[in-house]
Amino acid sequence: MEPKVITKETKPEDFIVDEIIDLDNKPGNYLYVKLVKKNLNTLDIINELSTALKIPRSYIGFAGNKDKHAVTTQYISLYNVKKESLKNFKILNAHLIPLHYGSRPIVLGSLIGNHFKVKVDFKIKRRIRFDYLVNYFGEQRFSSNNKDVGKALLVRDFRKACRLINNDKINNYLKNNPNDYIGALKTLDKYLLSLYVNAFQAYLWNEVAKSIIIKTHKKYIIYENLLFVERPKSNFIIPLISYDTKFKNNFIKDFYIELLKKENISLVNYFIREFPNITFKTSSRPLFVKVKSLKVYKDHIEFDLPKGSFATVFIKNLKALNK
Repeated sequence: MEPKVITKETKPEDFIVDEIIDLDNKPGNYLYVKLVKKNLNTLDIINELSTALKIPRSYIGFAGNKDKHAVTTQYISLYNVKKESLKNFKILNAHLIPLHYGSRPIVLGSLIGNHFKVKVDFKIKRRIRFDYLVNYFGEQRFSSNNKDVGKALLVRDFRKACRLINNDKINNYLKNNPNDYIGALKTLDKYLLSLYVNAFQAYLWNEVAKSIIIKTHKKYIIYENLLFVERPKSNFIIPLISYDTKFKNNFIKDFYIELLKKENISLVNYFIREFPNITFKTSSRPLFVKVKSLKVYKDHIEFDLPKGSFATVFIKNLKALNK
């Protein structure tokens, strides 16, 4: 029988995430706030805060979007906001705790990593090594059609992007402005639009990672369309490609060229003239990352992962190696 894992699909308390972050202690105008939430998207809370405090969205900083179907703790920064202003802010299943002021905003990627506590109901084989994880992007990044929206944006099929997103803001705008798909998309937060593009980047990254594993490892396990290995070999730094990508490794470049040709996409597509602020310069992530502080209990596990790495992928890694 296949090992079963109780994931965030069951109840939020079975999937707990705590940000690991080093907050600035120098005097400044940025109020640091601890945000504890359950069954809520980070971005939704950020937007509600912006409205309630009557401050621009850009005055609110955060290190990353946390899982919705989970209990999560993360940190945000508020520019020129007094602690007292938060007393009247109430939102179901969210708790904001003012901390102290610092001199720097919290920005995307500010965190060191995340600590996870995940409930499982399968026994982990002690003989298996869990030092390293293939650093795939998890399903949270893709949702049902995020990568398809991202590709539609890249090829400038804005009509298709609106149809795939299909939310109230876009639909209401199009009722009054038929065929103005660019205007409809501009009603959305630019951070959300950038997540769609990043989802397509992440899809390409995952495909290249799998190709590298096939070429460099004699033994690997296929699990839910991902490839896992018990004993990693050489690590590779794989770019998340964008308009400015310059490949330093021809081995990786060849995989990307083949994949881009298949998707009928080129690097120039990543400069979206109509939305210049939703694509970022090339970034990179390692093929393998270190899993730290792993503790195995009877009904749950705890572990630390670097920023940008997915606990859901680690759970799949465990299940694959326990088959």
